[in-house]
Amino acid sequence: MAEKATESTVGTDVELIDTDNSSASNVKAEIASFISGDTGIMTTFSGDDFFQVAKAQLAATSGSVPLDDHLGKTILLDNFVIQPVEIPATDAKGNFTGELNQSARVTLVDSTNKVSYHGTSMALVNSLKQIVAALGNRLPADWAEPLPIQITRESARSGFKFFKITVVL
Repeated sequence: MAEKATESTVGTDVELIDTDNSSASNVKAEIASFISGDTGIMTTFSGDDFFQVAKAQLAATSGSVPLDDHLGKTILLDNFVIQPVEIPATDAKGNFTGELNQSARVTLVDSTNKVSYHGTSMALVNSLKQIVAALGNRLPADWAEPLPIQITRESARSGFKFFKITVVL
């Protein structure tokens, strides 16, 4: 039988049920992330007007196009959003295994051309970290102008394919 616990948060009682089911544990963790304010989404959109920032971010993430369709194109990067996602795992033949792998959905925003691009790849996250570090740990809000970049798809020796961001100066 599952154990029950009641947690009081900001005047609201939330009933938490512990089970040995990993889905229930994941749901419980997701609910806890809302309560703590740590939803795991990183965004570089900023500003004083909450609704303008929210509107811009939602437009960028919901209206984005796949990076795969725009490889080698110059993107004038001025914002980005990183969201955690779970992707169904496949075996060597491409069949789904029933397991889920953790990854990141990255949205690269080019406000100059009013286009945003998305891809699911931890390599994109690592490339962005390297760019931000190379620019003195400054995020796009601190850049004098959008950063011209290009995305390519590379292959590792093992045959694994990944996205790579190259700064075009």
